[in-house]
Amino acid sequence: MNIHPDTAIGAVHLVVKDLERSIHFYVDYLGFEILEKKKHIVSLSADGQKPLIWLEEGNGKLSENKVSDGLYHLAILVPDRTSLSLALRRLLEKNYPLQGASDHGFSEALYLQDPDNNGIEIYADRPRDNWPKDTSGNITAATYPLDAEGLLKESESKTWNGLPSGTTIGHIHLHVGELSAAEHFYVDGLGFDKMFEMGRSALFLSAGGYHHHIALNTWTKAMDVMEGSGYGLKYYTIEVPDEETYNHVLENLQNTGASVEMLADSVQVKDPFGITMKIAIA
Repeated sequence: MNIHPDTAIGAVHLVVKDLERSIHFYVDYLGFEILEKKKHIVSLSADGQKPLIWLEEGNGKLSENKVSDGLYHLAILVPDRTSLSLALRRLLEKNYPLQGASDHGFSEALYLQDPDNNGIEIYADRPRDNWPKDTSGNITAATYPLDAEGLLKESESKTWNGLPSGTTIGHIHLHVGELSAAEHFYVDGLGFDKMFEMGRSALFLSAGGYHHHIALNTWTKAMDVMEGSGYGLKYYTIEVPDEETYNHVLENLQNTGASVEMLADSVQVKDPFGITMKIAIA
């Protein structure tokens, strides 16, 4: 049984080296607002209600060339092209370096890293009816240069006021050690649908026909599992819409041999490569 079509990616929890430095980046450069702040942890939101990112100050040793444990990038989905244009304008005004900017057919995207080298994508979807498909009706992906000049024209007369309400974590892209084991866990265990592949080096999965909620690749060697002393991805959240789906996913995971930990409001589980996620009811 496939996972419920209304399943989505929820909050992402990152461990960072310097909390104040990270807050400055995520608030002043990306446009998040602080929802709640404690001594060593802060939650960030786009609407003042729902946390999208948690930042926790850690005490590990951060390698200059380190890719976050399991994380290729987290993807911030803004509600429209104008919002993406304003995000690009803000980054250019701040002279913040971009790693890339692409047109994928179904979306337009900006790529950068935060101060701890966590990969970030900021993107806007095109209308679903306009997503490219093959002759069988399957969604296809491409990587073309972004029309940055055309994008910037969308916000010529507008003012950046941070991330708009309606911003979400659209998807998460992960490094894994091997795609077959990853597919068994994410498709057979969690119930996501396979949308498309790139050879046998990347796999894109979704619920409800979205282009992808989870991407998995073997492009870069997966990092060692963080055991509370490193920096990077601590966990991400998969939000399901109801208790029936929650129980179904839990049963599926147990049937595939995954080790699950029952928490007060969620289930915590690690994939075959040590990447931690929480399953929770939205």
